[in-house]
Amino acid sequence: MREDYSDCLRYEILAETTGVAEPESTLVSRSYLHLLGADTLRPAHARLQCPTPARRRQARALLAKRLDARQQRNQYLTLSLNQAALVAYTLEERLEYTGSSRYETSTRQFLYDLRTGRQLTLFDQLRPGGQRRLRQLLTRQALADTVGTRQRDYWRKEGGAMAFPATGFAVTPEGLVARYGLTEADIEPYFYSQTLTWESLRPLLRPTSPLHRLLKASTPVPSAQ
Repeated sequence: MREDYSDCLRYEILAETTGVAEPESTLVSRSYLHLLGADTLRPAHARLQCPTPARRRQARALLAKRLDARQQRNQYLTLSLNQAALVAYTLEERLEYTGSSRYETSTRQFLYDLRTGRQLTLFDQLRPGGQRRLRQLLTRQALADTVGTRQRDYWRKEGGAMAFPATGFAVTPEGLVARYGLTEADIEPYFYSQTLTWESLRPLLRPTSPLHRLLKASTPVPSAQ
């Protein structure tokens, strides 16, 4: 059987580090999306390909020079979706301090259409009024949760509606994942997460939107009788 990659990306994640040895421990660590095979030659995939090894080393060295002693800047890349000609991943950037539990972090979500090479945004793919309906769905599902109510309620705004997650939604085969959390430290009572399934999102998406492809991919095929 021949493998079919027409609707997904062939890739590997490279983890590379540049830094100064102990006792200073000034380190820069990066994760890169490295395309493989024929995907390296497709113009629509060019924006996803990581820089050359020399450019990656140079960029990490420049970042390392800007760090104070005993600082570490780490970037973590996590792919959450690779199907229906769509690729989604999360980039978490974290500044850590050696010998301390203190850290600063920021998270960004990315979604690409492999057919066009365009970076997509979630809100652009919603029907008119979709943002309001998405917030209603988020709130309704949060209120139905029977565990973590204290964690959930920390993120509810005036009027009882849930805010959109500051880091955006992670796009996964199961649906949109909303993750809430404080960035100053791991304060456990204030972490909350929920998933909005593609079936529940169906009425919100424009029929011509790239994300609409996932509705077909996530719909079970009826079994033969």
